[in-house]
Amino acid sequence: MRSFIINLDRSPDRLDKMQAQFAKHGACMERVHAVDGLKYEGHYLNKSFCMLGKRQLSTSEIACFLSHRLCWEKIASGSDDYAAVFEDDMILSEKAWDLIKNGAAWLNTIDLLKIETYNDRLYFQRNSHRVSDIFKLKRMLSFHAGTGGYIISKKTAALLLTLTDDSLPCPVDHYLFNNECFPTISKKIYQLVPAISIQSRRQDNALAEESTIQPEITEQIDAPRIKKTLSIRVYKCAQSTWRFLFYKKMKIPVS
Repeated sequence: MRSFIINLDRSPDRLDKMQAQFAKHGACMERVHAVDGLKYEGHYLNKSFCMLGKRQLSTSEIACFLSHRLCWEKIASGSDDYAAVFEDDMILSEKAWDLIKNGAAWLNTIDLLKIETYNDRLYFQRNSHRVSDIFKLKRMLSFHAGTGGYIISKKTAALLLTLTDDSLPCPVDHYLFNNECFPTISKKIYQLVPAISIQSRRQDNALAEESTIQPEITEQIDAPRIKKTLSIRVYKCAQSTWRFLFYKKMKIPVS
């Protein structure tokens, strides 16, 4: 399985760390030159308006999105049915490498698979689909931030390129992993449990290292405030009951 590493030209040290991880386990990786938000002046600047927060995307958010689009272009034009995409501040677990090097037959059943964890407690379906002795798949029912590590199918990469050819509707992690944003054409979006990658700054006891690709602002989109009428309160109560019965709130471990 091909693995693409998004890396800014001004961050060679990050590339070195990623290359060292892949080389240690005899895995191949392909560098994708990230779009630098400090230099970007393309047409997306005036055509990228966030559907959630009702604001224009920042230059950093646009650059991050376009960097991922460069990966999707390579995947959509390639011969493999799926590929992995990583940002350059990721730590991969020991259990990652067989999947990264060899893939798996069950990957053909997914459109998009998040393989990182953000160490947040989120809602998932209670039921899981076990795909190996190590891994199972869970459907995400709440937004799981970050695009540090995911596996995407060729057809989904081609779809996303088409849908974002003229404008960008929100930050890239919301577009991929927020149910309110992702194109409804594709529904096979899963979380790998346990996760096999994590940003270095989110690993327990790790030395903090800020991402130079993914802007932190994407985690804090201000949704419009809605006045809580009686009908909305009743709906929220029913939603809470439904979540208790059918959802599971959990923190995805990395293994």
